[in-house]
Amino acid sequence: MRSRQLYSLTSASFEAPAYLTPAGELKTHPAENVPLLQWPSGQWCVEANRYIRELYERGLSRRDAGGSLATIASQISHLLRFCWASAVDPISLNDNQFRAFVGALVSEKTSTGRRVRTNNTVIDIGRRALDFLHS
Repeated sequence: MRSRQLYSLTSASFEAPAYLTPAGELKTHPAENVPLLQWPSGQWCVEANRYIRELYERGLSRRDAGGSLATIASQISHLLRFCWASAVDPISLNDNQFRAFVGALVSEKTSTGRRVRTNNTVIDIGRRALDFLHS
């Protein structure tokens, strides 16, 4: 399930759209270091970016290399890779598929045969995936 990073951070000059005034003027606000997620194919993942946007608007950290938002983007990336490989839309994921996703996280091994993730890391990724799917 591992491969390249599925998110990139916005630049220091990035401005996120906030709202339109009655006169039709777009108002923005600074939004540097916000992760933007894409599918393994390179296409933007609208659902994941909506979720990250909601968390950004709640004020989660973007410090240094993306802060909490980058951690969350990294966690969601595991689910996006699984859904891509399984050809299933995250919204259509059923209980059995979610169990298979968690099982794949648990069973992934390094070249030396050691587990890639601790149980706590798998639990964190699973909880974040459920929060994303519930949003």
